Amino acid sequence: MSRFKLAAWLVLAGIVLQSAAEIGSHAADAQPASPAPSTDWIAAEMARCRGLGLAAATDPDCQAATKANQDRFFGQRIPYEPRPIDIFPATSDTLKLNPVLPDSQERKR
Repeated sequence: MSRFKLAAWLVLAGIVLQSAAEIGSHAADAQPASPAPSTDWIAAEMARCRGLGLAAATDPDCQAATKANQDRFFGQRIPYEPRPIDIFPATSDTLKLNPVLPDSQERKR
């Protein structure tokens, strides 16, 4: 390998390493040092409930926060009212038996 090719590879490797170091330093600067305190009471209560573990299932404050969080996510709840479904609205309810088929006349001849 010639000295020129070796020098070119070394310069290229240096550029790649410098670029990786710059990208890494910018990524570290972009992250906040500490999370911002939440002003939302639902998020704060849900964080407290996560810390409780299984005891959160019976805690009334956690149940209220969970319901408020679901209402916020799903919106207004509309009660379900089942209605009868008529699958075949154009047909009558009586059974009509007609064994005569259109092409049966030709078979008799």
